[in-house]
Amino acid sequence: MDVTGLVLSIGEKTTQRAIQSLERQTTPPKEIVLIENVFPFHKAMNEGVSRINTPFFIQCDADMVLDPDCIETMQKFIKEDIAVYIGYLSDGLLGKIQAVKMFRTECVRKVGFSNSISPDTVLINRLCEIGWNYVFVKRNESKYGHFPEVLGSHKPEYTPIYTFEKFKLEGSRIRYRGVFQEFVACLTKLKNSKHPMAMIALIGLCHGLFLEESKDNLRPYSQSRDFKLLKTFMTHTNKENMAFAITKDLDKN
Repeated sequence: MDVTGLVLSIGEKTTQRAIQSLERQTTPPKEIVLIENVFPFHKAMNEGVSRINTPFFIQCDADMVLDPDCIETMQKFIKEDIAVYIGYLSDGLLGKIQAVKMFRTECVRKVGFSNSISPDTVLINRLCEIGWNYVFVKRNESKYGHFPEVLGSHKPEYTPIYTFEKFKLEGSRIRYRGVFQEFVACLTKLKNSKHPMAMIALIGLCHGLFLEESKDNLRPYSQSRDFKLLKTFMTHTNKENMAFAITKDLDKN
């Protein structure tokens, strides 16, 4: 079955890297569709889907690097009742995360991505309600330095602004989905992470949990009031505290 690579970009420096990871697939996509500077997320996805001419498409965001056999591995799981194929990604801050996804085009066109803070979740739930299923895919063995279920890497530029705003949004999404175990799992990963941005991510996640959001507001991150307050607080923290070291990066933004 032919697959299209759908790349979403808001001007990230890593966009070409993501495209190249699609071009280097052992089973290359029939074509690559690039959607640039369209937001929020659900609008970008719906515009992309309108340009797809193949039975399936794989979503590759600008900060992803797919393993060479990602598409090939997903194609092995194609069945008539499966609409979404999901593979894990490796992330420098969180470790194993979700996800790279391959979609059945006709299903997504019928349902569409909605104006929700968690568009993927809503889409999959609606597909399941009308009789479609999803599946987590994996290889038979570890490859490319990854576990069998990991099909690529998530490699954003973890600046302080990006990290705080991303995890603030993730906290809001977890609240919206209402899955407490998901919050505990993310919290645990951040507490155990050795990444220099882990503290900022942890603060953003917990802050987002108290924000009652329901709409898709994903757009390029900027210095929000919340981030400025965090920056001020950390700037006035004792120099011997770990937080002070992080402010050196904060001052660059």
